[in-house]
Amino acid sequence: MMKTIDYAKNELKKYYKSVTGCDDVPIRLVVKKEGNEFDDLIDINVVKGEGEIKGSNERAVLIGVYKYFYELGCRFIRPGKDGEIIVKRDAGGCTVVKSYKPEYRYRGICSEGAISEENVKDMVEWLPKIGMNSYFVQFVDGHLFFEKWYAHKESSILKPEEYSVAESRKHYAAVVETIKRCGLIFQAVGHGWTTEPLGYITYGDTCSKEEDILPEHRELFAEVNGKRTFFESPGNTQLCYSNPKARDTITDGIVNYLKNNPQVDVLHFWLADSMNNHCECENCKKLLPSEWYVTMLNELDAKLTEAGINTKIVFLIYCDLLFAPQKVTIKNPNRFIMMYAPIARDFYHPLFTGENLKSANDAPEFAHNHNSHPKTPGQYLYYLKEWQKKVKCDSFVFDYHLMTFLYGNEPSGIRLSRTIYDDMKGLRLSGLNGEVSCQLQRTFIPTSLPNYVMAERLFGSERTFEQIEDENLSASFGKQWIKVKNFLHELENFYLSDCVKGKDERKKDPSQIAGFVKKIKSFANEIEFKDDNLTVNLSLYNLKYFVDLQIKFFETLLLKEEDKD
Repeated sequence: MMKTIDYAKNELKKYYKSVTGCDDVPIRLVVKKEGNEFDDLIDINVVKGEGEIKGSNERAVLIGVYKYFYELGCRFIRPGKDGEIIVKRDAGGCTVVKSYKPEYRYRGICSEGAISEENVKDMVEWLPKIGMNSYFVQFVDGHLFFEKWYAHKESSILKPEEYSVAESRKHYAAVVETIKRCGLIFQAVGHGWTTEPLGYITYGDTCSKEEDILPEHRELFAEVNGKRTFFESPGNTQLCYSNPKARDTITDGIVNYLKNNPQVDVLHFWLADSMNNHCECENCKKLLPSEWYVTMLNELDAKLTEAGINTKIVFLIYCDLLFAPQKVTIKNPNRFIMMYAPIARDFYHPLFTGENLKSANDAPEFAHNHNSHPKTPGQYLYYLKEWQKKVKCDSFVFDYHLMTFLYGNEPSGIRLSRTIYDDMKGLRLSGLNGEVSCQLQRTFIPTSLPNYVMAERLFGSERTFEQIEDENLSASFGKQWIKVKNFLHELENFYLSDCVKGKDERKKDPSQIAGFVKKIKSFANEIEFKDDNLTVNLSLYNLKYFVDLQIKFFETLLLKEEDKD
């Protein structure tokens, strides 16, 4: 496996030649370890094309290489070779003297949706180019998401194909190799620890069924509604956490996994997915689910310490675990990273604001298997504040801006990008040290603006949203970028209007819809959807696809509102 520093040297040579035309690169790359292993401190001291790029770790050096070319005017607007704008300069004009200390420690992306090996590897290689430093592959082999892509699950075009877990493992291994080559913080697993250590298949078409449960395992399963069985699926099934054997099954499984996977930098230990699925036996009801969870975290820490394993462990604040522990606490906070996941929040508006924090004064109390998601931003942040009172450790948010919102809510991506900008700005105010974005990997139609804004703000850019937006759109669309920007803003406003998203969804104004269809078609006639620059040309190609899709959507909506078949 190629070392990250060697990869950084290759990238430096490649882009230096692309910019200057020179084969010889009089720039040294230096690793000077300092600070937290996950922090990226960067010093660039290059004058007239000569000097050094220094980083606190190999990943920081790689990010520094890309920052050098960014400061020269290059732009990395999306994954892939056709996502770059490369400037041309004489070596004598290639001076950059600048230091960086990113605002947030955790700046990452997580796999979600239907993923291919190619998509993920392209995303991983793009992340350090925009200052991100981490990638999280969910589940032990990523099979759930790889299967959706390669088996063409839910596709209206491609026929289903046979696909195996063994194939997913090959793709997973290739993705991990890319993560390590780029030096990114490799985060792994998440859900699955409750039933997989027992030998059950948690996700995918071949997941275990009721008839697969062994009699000797029944006592380990959570008792819900008088039954100890799978709750909807193995991945949604909690165990009877008051039973020491059940807890040992999980923690021993994690220890064994880490012994066999030393390449993992951060392991996610989550309980089962879903909510209102915790054990109802009398012993389990003596403690909150979060208190049984913290009990296991302490037991896991002791076992890992004994085994000489220093891997950081992420624990999840989510669903029934939003309710902070009262009777137990984490004994070794340095082992753990707290991850806050507000999955049911509103993405039209930022969550992490001073106003919302001021309103975080109370929220519903825990009701065993009768809980609901928080109804207001204040309630969501109240639960976070209560956890922060009980546990003093590193933390980040696991958020879902780009999981589904772009499709069917406001697909221009402008409103969502504004929300992301404000959320990333407010993380520090909320006591969080970054974000890992649980998202689709192909979120670049019509633009890459949401992820671009996320990366800029997590790294610590003080520029306004409008400045970042203009940089991204001008690099993406060349001389036609202002027309594109105006169109996207028109689209944002129309999607947010009462005509499309009013209080009563049934009352839409056909005349407004018809008028907007004319606007979109007029825009399409004004834009030349091609350019001599290959990167801009692809941006325009993608935009053409997006515009055609919007026209079809609004024409269909118009027919529906006019009661036409």
